[in-house]
Amino acid sequence: MEPTGVATRVVMPIGSQTAAMVLHDRIALHPGEAIKVVPDLSKTHLFSSEGMRLN
Repeated sequence: MEPTGVATRVVMPIGSQTAAMVLHDRIALHPGEAIKVVPDLSKTHLFSSEGMRLN
C-alpha cells in the first residue's frame, strides 16, 4: 500500500500472481491487512507482465 497524494496504489498477491490497483477513494488501509476486492469490470484494465494492455 502506497499513498501517492490523490490516489493509493495497492499491490497484492492473487494466487501465484501479483496484482496492483489504484484507488481514488480515501480508505483506511494498513500494510499486511487482508481486504476483499470486488472490481467494477467496466473500470478495470488488465495488463500482461510485459506491460501490454489485454482489454
